[in-house]
Amino acid sequence: SIMIKEQVQTLLNLFQQSPETTRRLNVCMKCPFLRPDSMKCIKCGCHLKLKVRFESEHCPIDKW
Repeated sequence: SIMIKEQVQTLLNLFQQSPETTRRLNVCMKCPFLRPDSMKCIKCGCHLKLKVRFESEHCPIDKW
């Protein structure tokens, strides 16, 4: 069905790194609140490799 195809495409898009995902992750890599061992943000506790992929997400200190 169309609904299943849209859901599959959404999941596939998560595995593709867009220019915006790369930009966000580069910002995080320079941030003092990054825990590089776990790739988690100390401010929000999120796993950044996943969080940076969602357009609806934002940096807790407004860096992106």
